[in-house]
Amino acid sequence: MHEDVTIADADSPADLLFVSAEHARRLLDLDEVIAAVSSAYAAGSRQQAALSVPRSLSVRSVRTRDVATLVKAAAIDDVIGARVLTSGAGEGKGSRLVVIADARTGAARGIVDESYVYSLRVGAQAALAAKHLTRTDTGTVALIGSGELARGVARCLGRLLPGARLRTTSRNADSRRRFAAWCAQETGLPVESAASIDECCSDADVIMTVTSANAPLIRREHGGAGITFVSVGGGQELDEAVVQHADLIFADDVEYCRTFGSLRPHLARNDAAFERRVMPLGDVIAGTHPGRGSPQDVIVAVPQGLASADLAVAASLLKRARQRDLGVKLLNRTD
Repeated sequence: MHEDVTIADADSPADLLFVSAEHARRLLDLDEVIAAVSSAYAAGSRQQAALSVPRSLSVRSVRTRDVATLVKAAAIDDVIGARVLTSGAGEGKGSRLVVIADARTGAARGIVDESYVYSLRVGAQAALAAKHLTRTDTGTVALIGSGELARGVARCLGRLLPGARLRTTSRNADSRRRFAAWCAQETGLPVESAASIDECCSDADVIMTVTSANAPLIRREHGGAGITFVSVGGGQELDEAVVQHADLIFADDVEYCRTFGSLRPHLARNDAAFERRVMPLGDVIAGTHPGRGSPQDVIVAVPQGLASADLAVAASLLKRARQRDLGVKLLNRTD
């Protein structure tokens, strides 16, 4: 059952507040992150959230083509704003900021550095898809990938599927062991490492890919009847046959999937029949779509991320920062 959460206080304080990554680390409550993402999905299902058209706007630096800014805007509940992602040149890390304003007055409320919580937002959307679409909440989840985003996914799986078993893999044997040990400590789930993707996926109930791969990693034979595939990476992680032969296909936003992720090759063909098969993931999370119809259904879910979810998480952090008197005051509009 979905429970609504209030994104922000009704009375907007006068101060414009900046919440740094370190503040976010101190303020972070994983359950609140999951609740905020769930609320954003459900709000979209109820037509109570809006995404920008086009979904994103990008521009490259005139000085170096290695630096670019990507902007994704949204409105949800009583806030409106944008996520601004700037890539770095050379060893630069770039930046991830969410700018928040009052949806009624347009007055700026704050800026949140989401570089710390980003992996958890990604983790929440992936784990929510797994929770709502798996045939059993006590089965095995195969997690392909061991980077920062995979860590966020693992932490959220520990919250949302506490009865599951986790099996992980990565290319390097040492990193496999380290990641499996980290997962066991951080999630409380039983965890084992696998030497290969084939071994990792064997008899799994959910196969989840969280990688930077640009070529398919998962083939149709990796999962049998009842399997749930969750593809999180921006490249084509699933072979086209996996998607084509799925009984049910879910995505958080079809328009964004035209550019990124495992549905992109299918949507790029402008195949209207295929596009009609893609159903909103938010409807499942909101409870307005049943999701899995049979234990035998093969399901593909591609959560690429919603700007409304970024906004909801950032607004929740901003509210906690005000309650605990944390953050840097940038402006007092009463002066």
